[in-house]
Amino acid sequence: MTNMKIRIYRLKGIFYLISWFFCSIPSCAQTIMSKIQINLPEQLDTIFTDKLESCCSDEDCPAFGYITLVQHAFRHKDEQCEMFLYHSPIGMGRTVKKHKDVFSGSHTLFNRIKFNMKWGDPDQWMPTEQDKKDMDDMLVWLSRKQSKKLFNADCAAVFPMNFHGKKCRGKFSWGRCVVFLSGSGLCYLYFIFTDTARPFEHYLNDIKGAFTLEDCKKKVEPML
Repeated sequence: MTNMKIRIYRLKGIFYLISWFFCSIPSCAQTIMSKIQINLPEQLDTIFTDKLESCCSDEDCPAFGYITLVQHAFRHKDEQCEMFLYHSPIGMGRTVKKHKDVFSGSHTLFNRIKFNMKWGDPDQWMPTEQDKKDMDDMLVWLSRKQSKKLFNADCAAVFPMNFHGKKCRGKFSWGRCVVFLSGSGLCYLYFIFTDTARPFEHYLNDIKGAFTLEDCKKKVEPML
């Protein structure tokens, strides 16, 4: 991958982050600012935290387009899994009671997941009702009880990352992303794995309660 392509990917990542931040705000009359509470279990080590960075400096990283810019990165002590967390301070502005309602108020949420999955037409920003139904069918939704227990979230969904048969840093060959959200917060937690990693569910269980959404109880007027 050329340096020009890398710069283009970085600019795309910044664009998606900025568009997500500003486009999600008008979804309600008042938006509750939130924060993520991080309580690392003993199974995880910190790579970096509280700064906006790319997950990988490898020019040929097959995950580069998926894991663009994140604020936190962690490594499992078995060294077979790394995790990357992006937290948006702006949530849905409403309680999400059914997962089919997730995409009704935010095209940017739909488009970020589509971008991460490398699915559909990248130039089509306005999803049709059929697009929303198709994506809903592709996501694996956790139960409401699981979502609360794992992340203190209204709902959470898992989707795969396609590495196209290549490896990140010659080591990580596949991945999953968990998107979890509440009325006041939204996070994307990316996992990348080696061929010898344990099942995804093992690592998900290891981070139970490690990343939880927390209200700041501060309201701001929407930016129109």
